[in-house]
Amino acid sequence: MIFVENLTISRKGLPLLKELSFHIKPGESVALMGLNGTGKSTLLKTLLGLHLDYEGAATLMGQSIDKPLARENITYLPERFSINSSLTGEHYLDFFVNHYENIVIELDFPQDALPQKIKTYSKGMLQKLGLIHFFAQQKALKIADEIMSGLDFKTRRSVQKLLQQQQAHGTTFLFTTHTFQDALEAATRLLYIDNKTISFDGNPHIWCEKNIA
Repeated sequence: MIFVENLTISRKGLPLLKELSFHIKPGESVALMGLNGTGKSTLLKTLLGLHLDYEGAATLMGQSIDKPLARENITYLPERFSINSSLTGEHYLDFFVNHYENIVIELDFPQDALPQKIKTYSKGMLQKLGLIHFFAQQKALKIADEIMSGLDFKTRRSVQKLLQQQQAHGTTFLFTTHTFQDALEAATRLLYIDNKTISFDGNPHIWCEKNIA
């Protein structure tokens, strides 16, 4: 699903990430962790073709990340989800996805808010709308930047459950997080970025045993 080999990402000639190599197989749920500013979002944006100053090889679904075809069967949830606020939640979801009702219930989104305009939504409701879109999309590969950021404990549990359910049905996930608990409960594998490269690639429980007192 994702193939990265000796990938170095730069900005204005300065390397942001160096010699990254990892392969993500179909059906894996992979958490990407690291301290603030270590390059997690930069890596995702590069894989999605939004940052093209790189050397090395990278493919999505067998296609080079330079090609639009690589993103044809991918869903992406950015850290800051924003859309046309003049639409209603219902119109937005009806345009992009089908059969989102179960996700609405799972995330405890108020159904009476769906006919309302998005500009009336709170920050939490807007974030949930993005999550509904993300999980309702029938795509083989789903990528999310800080998928748990700002969520209350109940919604976090619902997101963890949805990640586990969809991964069990073959969906591949790559998501960034700052919280090791998310990696433990929602990922089958952890990639940890430190000193501009991947310092750990493996079972999140092993990383936590070594690094969490």
